[in-house]
Amino acid sequence: MQIQIADETLVQQIEQFARQLQRSPEEVILEAIRTYMQRLLSEKQAEVDQTLAAWRDVYAGLSDEEIDEIEAIALDRSQFMN
Repeated sequence: MQIQIADETLVQQIEQFARQLQRSPEEVILEAIRTYMQRLLSEKQAEVDQTLAAWRDVYAGLSDEEIDEIEAIALDRSQFMN
């Protein structure tokens, strides 16, 4: 796949960096993308973990029966949109 890059300076910097690492520019770019995606996924996972922890706090201190009652109300669609 051929990508047109408008900024030749960026291309030159990537090529120079790749030479220093003794790798191809494509490998350097793919590694940068992989690293960025891992960081992004890690940040999103942290957000998900915080959200789940907050929802667990909602049920803190409630008995199993109270939790069952709350969930039954939440799942009851008989009055939904009426």
